[in-house]
Formats: sequence, structure tokens, C-alpha cells
Amino acid sequence: MQIRISQLREGPEELFDQLPIVGTMLRLVPGPDRPDYWLVQLARPLFWFDRGVERAIPQLLLASRFVGVPLSPGVSGVTAGISLVTDARSAEQAGVDFDHCIHVGIGDCNVVACPTELD
Repeated sequence: MQIRISQLREGPEELFDQLPIVGTMLRLVPGPDRPDYWLVQLARPLFWFDRGVERAIPQLLLASRFVGVPLSPGVSGVTAGISLVTDARSAEQAGVDFDHCIHVGIGDCNVVACPTELD
């Protein structure tokens, strides 16, 4: 599945400049508070300033802002919490490790089964 974040409701200024954010939804990852976080591999890395140093971020962790509203094919305009994955090793873990993610904002997402539908 492909996801497109077309609008940010809140987040660091440098992320607004990189919209739209497009990626591939790799897998569901359970967290300590809910079972439906999505690990997303970005089509192009996001650039983010961490204590004054620019970092390239290749993956996100997303979760619908409202439990019960899934990020699944065909949904559009779903509001999701956006976290940057700051340690690539977290992609190999069975569950969410919040020590390797930084929540940075909230955005509106569209999810499709076919990438050409995002154009």
C-alpha cells in the first residue's frame, strides 16, 4: 500500500516545505498503547533539523489520530500522528520502540493499493 501525506496540521516548518510526503506502508507494528502503528518507507528521505544538525529520515511511524479509523486502502483525509524513525534498527523490532521515534506532527493521509493513484 502507498500513503501520501498531503497536508500537515502541525509540525516543524522544514516538513511543510517537503509536502507531499509519499511512501510505502511496510507493516503494522504493535505499540504499548495500540496495535495499529504503520512503519512507512519514504519514497525520498525527509530532512529534519535535530539540535541544529540536518538529518535525513528514510522512515516514518504513523497512527490514525482516532482509534478505530484505519489507515487502509481507499481512505482519504485520515488524520494521523507522524513520528520520525530515528534509528533504522527499529524497523527490525517486533513492536514500537518510542526511544527510536520522535513525534513531530499531525497530517492528513490518503492510502491507496496502487501507487499510480497518488499522482
